[in-house]
Amino acid sequence: MKASRNLLDFALCLAFAALALLPFAVSAAGTYGFTENKGQIHDQFHNPNPAVKYLLNGGGMNVQLRSDGFAYDTYVGEEKEGKKVIGLEGGDDVMDLQPIVDLIGRPAGSLANSYHFHRIDLRFVDGNPDAEIVADGRSEDYTNYYTDVTGEAGVTFVHSYSTVTYRNVWPNIDVRFNSGEDGFKYDVIVRPGGRLNDVRFEVQGAEISEHVRGDLVFTWVGGSLSELIPRSWEEVGRKREPVQGRYDVRNGNAFGFHVPHNTTGTLVIDPAPTVSWATYYGGSNVDHAAAAGLDFPGNAYLSGSAKSATAIATAGAHDATYNADFDAYAAKFSPAGTRLWGTYYGGSGKDEALAIAVATSGVFTMGGYTTSTTGIATTGAHRTALAGGEDAWLARFTTAGLRIWGTYYGGTGNDRINGLAAGSDGSIAYCGKTSSTIWIASPYSADMVYGGGASDAFLGRFTSAGSRVWGCYLGGSADDAATAVTFLGSNAIAVCGSTGSSSGIVTSVPGLHDATYGGDTDAFIAHYSAAGGKAWGGYYGGNGSDGASSITFLPPNNVALCGRTLSSGMGTSGAEQPTGLGYSNGFLASFTIASGSRNWSTYSSLNGNEYALGSVVTLADGTLLATGNEKPLSTGPLPQRVYLNSYLASSGIMDGSMDLTTSGQTTAHLSTNGTAITAALTFLLGGSGFATTGAHQTTAAGSEGALALLVPGTSAMPLLSSA
Repeated sequence: MKASRNLLDFALCLAFAALALLPFAVSAAGTYGFTENKGQIHDQFHNPNPAVKYLLNGGGMNVQLRSDGFAYDTYVGEEKEGKKVIGLEGGDDVMDLQPIVDLIGRPAGSLANSYHFHRIDLRFVDGNPDAEIVADGRSEDYTNYYTDVTGEAGVTFVHSYSTVTYRNVWPNIDVRFNSGEDGFKYDVIVRPGGRLNDVRFEVQGAEISEHVRGDLVFTWVGGSLSELIPRSWEEVGRKREPVQGRYDVRNGNAFGFHVPHNTTGTLVIDPAPTVSWATYYGGSNVDHAAAAGLDFPGNAYLSGSAKSATAIATAGAHDATYNADFDAYAAKFSPAGTRLWGTYYGGSGKDEALAIAVATSGVFTMGGYTTSTTGIATTGAHRTALAGGEDAWLARFTTAGLRIWGTYYGGTGNDRINGLAAGSDGSIAYCGKTSSTIWIASPYSADMVYGGGASDAFLGRFTSAGSRVWGCYLGGSADDAATAVTFLGSNAIAVCGSTGSSSGIVTSVPGLHDATYGGDTDAFIAHYSAAGGKAWGGYYGGNGSDGASSITFLPPNNVALCGRTLSSGMGTSGAEQPTGLGYSNGFLASFTIASGSRNWSTYSSLNGNEYALGSVVTLADGTLLATGNEKPLSTGPLPQRVYLNSYLASSGIMDGSMDLTTSGQTTAHLSTNGTAITAALTFLLGGSGFATTGAHQTTAAGSEGALALLVPGTSAMPLLSSA
């Protein structure tokens, strides 16, 4: 049986064709996909607007399919107290949705939402004005509209469609618009006899440019949008062969596409748009951003430490009240950049969050170190009391920011969690450094004895319920610290860090890259089974100072390691940069999981200044993204810059780089859900021009502000460029 819904009176006032239909109306009507315009859509003057053929609603962006092309409607929402009217407010296009929200059951008197819009038109250049439009995938339900525009008779039986195709826009070339779980996409389909050079879109409402990774970037005052080609292919018979499609920007306001060779079958170009946002986060005091994460739907999570008593936490989360000294904190943002909640975590002492691990569901775990005797552990936790001067801690939270469990971790010395990773079964891998000789290792683990020096590395795994599966030391007689950990597609893990020990690190297997300590400090990498058995461990470095900062799984059989080095001889032939430049260099290297043998390694340097790679992640397409931190060699509180570099995982060749910041930042921490990317940075010297228009917090409030950067979609490069 088909369902029907009636929208009465002013409810359809939100259907301005120039401004787009908003998600609230989708919820009210229960529709999905491209909604057909049968006369219910009107312009801002309440005149019917037949130029809009179909309308698609999406988070942060709506899409109009028009007679001569299509349009992106981007919007950013903000909350206002007590607003009750629908309409336009001067300057930018703004709509208040309180009547619609009330219509679908939101309590009267609650916060109203207003939206700032910007429309970008993409028009077919020399396209067929009479192109046949075919809609497929019709919804079972429909909507009936009764407004002052439709009249008493109304507009009835309005369906939505999953696919709309414009046939023969150019000779033998179709444009197909798709709506599904992955959001909006459009395909350019060049059949035999069609010419790809005929395909051109004229852009109005934004400037366009091609990014370093091949993305097409639309920019306007107050915002930006990116469109990328995740895949293109040629269909010959029943075979589909991948083709490397690229954008072709022409005359500054038009674009088309090109491929590297002639095609004989049907060519499909498959672009997809993405929207980026960025926000400061912090109050009037000193606040740090330490780590970021993403769940599968694209919600972003930020963790760090705060001295600000305001602008951090929200009512209803775990802890809305600042406690003392530094408090750890976590905050969650929607895919559109709206803060959903924020919480403090800690007690009467100093509490710092240094790591976060987000499961695909959004359940997450934080970790760091604390001196607090209260506010950390839950009843029945692994350890319920502070044992040393500084103890490590872990805490797990629901998607709503409520604590599930929390535990101390450590002995009578000083301990801290530096890295966390989320497993597919909900378990948590952890690593860090400790000076405690007790309560670190589990019985029968790979290394139950503290090695010596000022600290040992340690690592292990907890279940999702907070029970320790195993834990062990890693290190020798000098100083050792683990900095990052990753799961290897199962419950096996790999860990990295830095060491000054000439023993206690290596477990050698045939093919291991380096079993010999190089001197000063070396980076290290080690592989452990799900049960905690040490499969292998080795050094990475030369005779200078070397350290690893981050590690990532490269499916199906490799891992990548990044960090900082003062040593020579660490690059491989054919990589992006076989030799280093200047005093300090970043490095990125790939190793096999089976034996720790090296696949390739590249230096990463810039301008002869101090440089390091601080964080590395792997996208679903196999691209490696790494953040680089540049610090001028001159003395004094000089600005640092953070770059985002992309590398081919197969070779270590860099295929793009971008400056993320202008001044005063530390190295960014990256996280990904495979397609989208978050980055967390801390401002040391202030800064401006980083938050996007309509962001949660558009200016830095304290001496150290925190920036969370979200780059949705498979694009590796953020659309927020430096001012």
